[in-house]
Amino acid sequence: MSLVQGKTRVLIVDDEAFVARMLQRSLEKTGMYAVKIEDRGARGLMSARQFQPHVILLDIVMPDRSGIDVAAEIQADGTLKDIPIIFLSAISSTSHLMAEGQFMSGYPLLPKPSRFQDVMACIERQLQARSFVKAEPGQAA
Repeated sequence: MSLVQGKTRVLIVDDEAFVARMLQRSLEKTGMYAVKIEDRGARGLMSARQFQPHVILLDIVMPDRSGIDVAAEIQADGTLKDIPIIFLSAISSTSHLMAEGQFMSGYPLLPKPSRFQDVMACIERQLQARSFVKAEPGQAA
């Protein structure tokens, strides 16, 4: 997967507009990320096919379908299955599970809100685990 203009593509699928926009602004401000936001699971799946992100930040609870269902659909899609997914959740009943390094359905889980440094660190760990190597501008990834 090549990087566009040296930036890592991040797809945020979250129906909480404030959270999604804050993440987008913070990630884009670093100059390292190109970010697209979707507010529904179905749109997120379509956007993943078009945008071809390097990583997906996926809310667990959304109005049209759960993030767990969307993750299963991504995993079943041959063109998307290798994209790392990071779950986001504000579900209070799972707050005890959301310490750094915790997982849900095999995916890393971050609480909403999380410190931006923790989000970036989790993104970078997932990219490294999937062997995505950041290329310098003008080089192949």
